[in-house]
Parts: sequence; structure tokens; C-alpha cells
Amino acid sequence: MHIGKVAVALVFLATSAHVIASDDQRFIGVECDVKSSMLRISYGGDKLNVLKGGYLIDTFELKKNDAAGTHVASIREVTKTCKIKKTLYKVQIRAVPGNMNLNGECGGVTFGAVRVYTGGRKLTDTIFEKCCLERACTNSVTTRLSFIDGATQPETLMASSVFK
Repeated sequence: MHIGKVAVALVFLATSAHVIASDDQRFIGVECDVKSSMLRISYGGDKLNVLKGGYLIDTFELKKNDAAGTHVASIREVTKTCKIKKTLYKVQIRAVPGNMNLNGECGGVTFGAVRVYTGGRKLTDTIFEKCCLERACTNSVTTRLSFIDGATQPETLMASSVFK
């Protein structure tokens, strides 16, 4: 009996040592790389990494569900700034629920989006990914936006999935 309890405890410790992301987790990373003169905004799954000093957030942390756990109650936004050369960028990061009804199609997924401004001018308003479950739809995911040397238009990288 005692051996069984120890085995259960060891299994618990082994599984709690690292986080295993599920298919519904999405992360947004913001890197202000002054040396390379680049603002990089990335979107991806659990393998998304950012440079030292960068910012990484799970999109699920940007929303709150109601007490019953059936609907999204609120969405919050996080703002980060980055100065590349003489250009000051304001990056607003927000959640995009797959469905406000958590029991509906894509209800368990929280996608992400960003708005980037400089000097009060909106440079981009990008929703990285949308719900796409039907066979007829093709899902195109924006995985990276890069503003290089103070640019006002991002270089964009696309993929068919966050997890490839």
C-alpha cells in the first residue's frame, strides 16, 4: 500500500515538472531588438520563444470566463512599447475568443491579435488566426510581424497552422 502512494507521488512530481501545452494554447511574443533594429511580434504554440528581455503571454490569460464557465465574460488588453531608432511603437495585445459561447464551435480556443501604432497612426490591426473547422475553409495563420529599421509596414510571415 505504501509503495502505491509513493508511485503516485512520483508520477505527480514527474508530470508537474514541465508544462505540456494543449492544442488550444496560443502565445504572443513581443521582442524589441534594438541591436537588429527590429520589432518582432510572434504568434504560436508552446514552442514559441522570445529573446531575453522579450514579452510572452498566453492568450488565455487575456480573457475571463463567467462563473458558470459557459461564456466569455471579458477580454483584456496589454500594451507594450518599443523604440527602434527614432520610431516609438505601441503594441496592443488582445485575446480573440474562438466563440463567446465556450460550448460552441471553437469555444475552447482563444486566438490572439495585435494593433501597432506609432505617432498615433495605426500601422496594423492583425488577428493572427480565426476559427476554421470546415473542410471548405483554408486556415491561414499569421505567425510573425516584423517592423525593421523603423518601418511603418510590417513584413509578415504566414503558415497553415500554429503547431507546424
